[in-house]
Order: sequence, then structure tokens, then C-alpha cells
Amino acid sequence: MTKTYIFSIALFSLTILLSCKNDTIAKFEIVNTTKERIDSFHILPANSKDNFIQVEPNEKISYDINMTDVPKVDGNYQLSFKSKTKAVFIPFGYYSNGYPMESITRIIIHPDTVLIKPEYKDNY
Repeated sequence: MTKTYIFSIALFSLTILLSCKNDTIAKFEIVNTTKERIDSFHILPANSKDNFIQVEPNEKISYDINMTDVPKVDGNYQLSFKSKTKAVFIPFGYYSNGYPMESITRIIIHPDTVLIKPEYKDNY
């Protein structure tokens, strides 16, 4: 066996192994500009109850959803949370074939409104 042949087999095997573990992640950045704690913050689709979080006043956090097991269909996200004074439910965004369209979505929670700012990576 030549070194080139062995290298080719090793490279092929490594490519197969690495391509088998390809998680699809939707990325979000959450900013709470209010003076209240945001409780039970959650974005669907999510496959785990572990995705419920709290966001403290004036806190900025990263929030990721593993969409690997989401059915390969088109859909939208659903944001929900509670504060001391209200419960909020907002459908937003879009995913195609179970894959997020945005590279990141920034969600800014103000006392009277929620801004949702998707950012797209140029894939062309």
C-alpha cells in the first residue's frame, strides 16, 4: 500500500465521521432592557423543557435551539415569556425544511414592546 492510498482512506474515513454529527442550531441573542425579570422565556420549536430560562433586568444572553430533530418542514418560531405584569406570546421568523434562515436573531425586550431583528449571512 502506498502512502497516498493510506492517506486517501484516512481522509475519506474522517470526512464520513465528521459529517455524521451535523447539528442544526438556531442562534438568538436576548436583551432585557426592562426593570423586571423575564421568567419562563422560551422559543419554539424546541425539543427540551430545559430551554426555559430567566432573563434578569438589563441582561444580555445567548440562547440556542438545537433544531436537528425538528421535522424537515417550513415553519415559524414562537416566543413566550412572563414578567411581573404580563404574559407575552409572539409568533415570528421563518425556518425552511427545519433549517434556520437567519445566522442570528436579536430579541430586544422593552417595557412596552419586543423588537425582533434577524440577521442573515450572505451564503451566495
